[in-house]
Amino acid sequence: MWCLGSSTIQNMAMNRIINSPVFYQIRQFFTGDNVAHYLPAKYLWSVCNDIKTGFSQPVYDFKMDGPISLDFLFYPEQPHHKYFQKPAWINNFILAKDTAEAHRISSNYNYFIQNYRNRGVKPLELNWGYVEGIPVLDLYVTTYTYKAVYEQRLSLDDLILANEYGDYLQSVKTAVNPEQRPVIVLHCRGNDRWRRHLPNTSELSEVLLHNLLDAYPDHQVVLLGEAWRYHRHPRIKYLEKHLNLHRLSKNFEDYSACLQFLLAAYYCRDADFVFGGISGFTQFIEMIRPREKMPFIPIFWGSKTFTGRCTIAEMATDWRCLELEAYRTAHPNDEAFHHDTTHFLYYSGNEFLLKPYCFDYPNSVDKVLAILSRLSGSKKHQGEMKSIAQDAGEVLVTNAWRLKPLFWLLRRIWQITFVEGTLLARLRFIVINRFKIV
Repeated sequence: MWCLGSSTIQNMAMNRIINSPVFYQIRQFFTGDNVAHYLPAKYLWSVCNDIKTGFSQPVYDFKMDGPISLDFLFYPEQPHHKYFQKPAWINNFILAKDTAEAHRISSNYNYFIQNYRNRGVKPLELNWGYVEGIPVLDLYVTTYTYKAVYEQRLSLDDLILANEYGDYLQSVKTAVNPEQRPVIVLHCRGNDRWRRHLPNTSELSEVLLHNLLDAYPDHQVVLLGEAWRYHRHPRIKYLEKHLNLHRLSKNFEDYSACLQFLLAAYYCRDADFVFGGISGFTQFIEMIRPREKMPFIPIFWGSKTFTGRCTIAEMATDWRCLELEAYRTAHPNDEAFHHDTTHFLYYSGNEFLLKPYCFDYPNSVDKVLAILSRLSGSKKHQGEMKSIAQDAGEVLVTNAWRLKPLFWLLRRIWQITFVEGTLLARLRFIVINRFKIV
């Protein structure tokens, strides 16, 4: 076990609480769910240790007064403890060498934080690091993110990259934008399995790109995500060229998809204008983005995105939380408990302008340019509804890029077959669980 910033707890009445990422993932994979737990945890620490009103979870009639100490637990494949400077509200960063050690560590705490959106979604055992028998604190990610933002006006402005990674990110910024132009970031992830975006999002994003280049001739445009066409344009750069696992592996022993995610998010944090789709990545950007910056602008979302309801949970009956449903029925005005998703983050930065925009469906390039004009105070640009023309070479590179997911899949099959030797075991596991073979 490895600890950073350990401190002796003088007050024996202090509740010691352990927090961990929801999912255990290998070095090459990452999900935004594994950083969504930082802001609710900061809220917990704030109400118990700073403003001292205490924590309340009314769904389970649970209350807790301060003080508390809050430790964060990590695993070697995605070592957050190396990526961040430890903020004041985190007592310890702890690294467990494996899941068994994580269980031993967790068993020494007063509470383990349940980090799924609510208890009904998945069993406690699927929280990485949870050990049976330890009391659970149900810190609903969506509810307590809402409370952090709207009741306490909290953000993750004090969750700062460690110096080594901050310096590396600065070198990336220089390489991407050597002329130090104002920066516009556009994020388009492409195929979203949750179908949170319009079916023609990629085409609309290309049209928006064309219009932003025309409307802001002095700005550098930086593209993120898998769905972009390739353009040889002097003011278009692709962040993945500078932030990818291959490059990170050459610079850092502890490289991972998590590090790539974080560096890209912090790049976006400092950009002048940021546009993108609905995802854990873009929500994390909004959590860390300074208030003095223009808010992140969501683009080209689906029809049910801002209803506050999780359409996947509505379809899956085993995701229901009966206690939460009963509380909602009994308390229709407790707004924090009536959201299944944290999409309110997208309009929380300027609710007067952004909330009407977010609820004005369907989204379009004209609407994006109009809200940009209002937020930035610049003259409204009359949009031209066409994308940038590509020459034959650009088309060829674009089509080659679209084969990358197939290449990654083949590489992963090769890894688990010849490097890890686990292919047959994985197939056996799938067959047994699919067909309930005993």
